[in-house]
Amino acid sequence: IPAVGVPPTSGPAPAGAGTTLAGMEYQLRNYLTEPGCAEQFATEWLRGVKPLREAAGFSIEAAWVVPGENRFVWVMGWGGPGTFSEADAHYYESPARSALSPDPARLLVSAEEHHDVRRVV
Repeated sequence: IPAVGVPPTSGPAPAGAGTTLAGMEYQLRNYLTEPGCAEQFATEWLRGVKPLREAAGFSIEAAWVVPGENRFVWVMGWGGPGTFSEADAHYYESPARSALSPDPARLLVSAEEHHDVRRVV
């Protein structure tokens, strides 16, 4: 299951994935959690994944929980050197990400990554 901290099984995003606005690339991630686990996932994501992503230079633009659908949706941006894909690969390979415990990814049933999002507001 591709998830937080796990590269997508469909292969890496193309170089430069995401649409830029003032030098930023954005990606939307849409996760389906195990039934009844969306809030637990959000809590663990806020404590672990969010600070690691921010320390790696990503901006967390927004995150939502849809409890009735067991869904967690978030948008992140990258405006640093290199492409979003390169920064994402570096994040996944980092010792800090490998050491994350508990890893909220264990609560996911499925994950979607949308690399072609464009910020309009």
